[in-house]
Amino acid sequence: LQELYNIPKRIVFDEFHRTRGCAPILRQVLTDMREGRKHNVQIALASQSLSDFSHTMLEFATSIFILSGGNQSTLETTRAHFGLNQTEASALKYAVHGPTSEGMNFIGQFHTVNGINTQLLNLCLSAYELWLFTTTAEDCYLKEKLYEHIGVMPSLLLLAQHFPTGSAKAYLETQ
Repeated sequence: LQELYNIPKRIVFDEFHRTRGCAPILRQVLTDMREGRKHNVQIALASQSLSDFSHTMLEFATSIFILSGGNQSTLETTRAHFGLNQTEASALKYAVHGPTSEGMNFIGQFHTVNGINTQLLNLCLSAYELWLFTTTAEDCYLKEKLYEHIGVMPSLLLLAQHFPTGSAKAYLETQ
C-alpha cells in the first residue's frame, strides 16, 4: 500500500465544459485541486474556453497551457486574466494557432516558488502521433474504418507512412 501511495497519479478531465452545472463533480474537482498534492495526485483540466473554469480553479492552477488565442475578445480576456505582457500577448496572437505537421506552438505559464514564468513553447509530434490525436471528421472517419479492418496499431502505422502530415483530407478532397 505504501508503494501505491507514493506512485504519482493524474486525474484528467478533457472537455471539462461537460461538467458545467454538475455541482458534485465540480466540488470534487476543487477538493482534488486543493488536496491532491498531499496524495501525489495531479489534476489536469482541459477545455476550449476560459469561462469553463471557476475563479478558484484558476487560482489553484500551477501549470497553464494556452493552445489558442481565439478571437480578439478572447485574446484580450486571456491576456488580462493571465497577466500576459505585450510580447507574450503578441506571441499568443501571431504564433499560437493549433497543431500542424511542423509542430504546435503554445504558451506555457508556470507558477513556481520563484514567481511566474511564461514561455512560448513548441511541441513536435511524429506522423504516428498526429494520426493518433487527429480530430477532423474526415480523418477520424478514415481512421475508424481502418481500425475496424486491420486494428489500431497497423492503421496508425499505415496512415503515418502514407500521410505523414497527419491528415488525408487534401487527398480525400481530390478523389
